[in-house]
Amino acid sequence: MRLVLLRLPEERALVYCQRTAVSAVRTHARRIDETIADKAAAMWRNWESGSSSIKKQITVWGNAAVDKIPYEEWSLKGVPRVRFDAPAAPADAEALIKPDMAVQVVFPRNVIAPAEVPTLIMDLVTRRRALDRRLFWWSLLASPFTLPLVLLPVVPNVPGFYLLYRAWSHWKALEGGKTLERLVAEGRLDCVPSAELEAVYAAHGGTLGDAAVREITECVCVGTADDVALEGELRRALAQLRQ
Repeated sequence: MRLVLLRLPEERALVYCQRTAVSAVRTHARRIDETIADKAAAMWRNWESGSSSIKKQITVWGNAAVDKIPYEEWSLKGVPRVRFDAPAAPADAEALIKPDMAVQVVFPRNVIAPAEVPTLIMDLVTRRRALDRRLFWWSLLASPFTLPLVLLPVVPNVPGFYLLYRAWSHWKALEGGKTLERLVAEGRLDCVPSAELEAVYAAHGGTLGDAAVREITECVCVGTADDVALEGELRRALAQLRQ
């Protein structure tokens, strides 16, 4: 599994997990939540491209709401639940990390010191943990109150779907945080400075702005399919930090 750690404005950082570069393999069938998430994504794409004006408008509102999800939550939920090679490890984990394996963390050394890498990662985990746990339960417990909307003949129960999606999103962020926390605690991070990332930051005065997003994406995503996802996360994070 490969992590990318990037410095953002206001002394913040973004962690991006390149799951296409996972060296550990899936050891089980797809989890139920993954199957449901895939089906929901396919339905959403059908609504976006369908002929129903109501469903198209719902996707416009929904995409705007999803864009307001904090970038830290997107970072954490992108990290897979990992099965560490131990008898007590969860059987439904998304990847396997063996005892002798370390996870590579790529970062620009001219704006992030090597000693800062675990600190920045744990800062992200600890800042979000209590909030994600609280909002997970709030979203889950609030969703049944939207059931009366099912009786409406035309409009689907969008608030209920959204609350369930947010509960799932917070749960995934909590899982990702647990993975990162254990990697840090067990010293399984292999910090690798990137000369390409350093050159981009140096060319832009040591800061990451909109003009540098595409260059950062091209440095990180060479030979992978992550470019759209990473660029989206960077632009979302910069937009939120400007607000």
